[in-house]
Amino acid sequence: NMAKYKRYQGEFIAVDGARWRAEIWQEADEAFTVGALEFDADEPLTIEWSRRAKEEVICGATATLKIVSPGDRTYADLYSVDVNRVRLDVYRNGSLYWSGAMDTEFYEEPYEQLNGYVVSLTFTDFGVLDRLKYDLTGLQTIGGIIDNAITRAGFMCGGVDASLISTKLDASTPLTLDSIKVNSSNFYDEDGEASTLAEVIAGVLQTLALRIVQRAGAVRVYDLNALYNDATREP
Repeated sequence: NMAKYKRYQGEFIAVDGARWRAEIWQEADEAFTVGALEFDADEPLTIEWSRRAKEEVICGATATLKIVSPGDRTYADLYSVDVNRVRLDVYRNGSLYWSGAMDTEFYEEPYEQLNGYVVSLTFTDFGVLDRLKYDLTGLQTIGGIIDNAITRAGFMCGGVDASLISTKLDASTPLTLDSIKVNSSNFYDEDGEASTLAEVIAGVLQTLALRIVQRAGAVRVYDLNALYNDATREP
């Protein structure tokens, strides 16, 4: 992987007074002159966690950035690249809140005007795991598999928070992501074809009734029991 450099950034103040900053990073041979983002007045940024059934493991989110294109096709080249080349980092009051890779499947240029029009850029955190193949071998901890998937998915993460797991290995030992190992050979078929990273994550976590979500600057692995009993509630 080539290094990523900051390409664009911009800030806006939300209704509640929070200061949001969006940074777009792109793989390149050298640093860019950082351009300024001008946001759509009504919906500058929407991060959406869609509703998931209880048994669904991967609770991915998408972020839609609506920005004003100062000229014709200003942002089109962001889309002409492979998955994981372009990343959005979102900060709330200076702290990393969410990160995701550009989903190159969603991009449309409006054709009715030459400049000053709004374009939507869409980013996803776990969505790209469907398109990436597992590539580890031997015995791997669940934590190692998740770390590998985050690295391959190409988003920024302030670490994995597994504090909301209620399952215990015995009466007093809580389950950690490093206390269980799985054999990588489970994820290759008889022809040596690898499962996708999404299939692998779902496979190892569903067995333990665990879910995974990125929120407030960290990837969180949790179960609904601990979430219900132990999580702090926020408005």
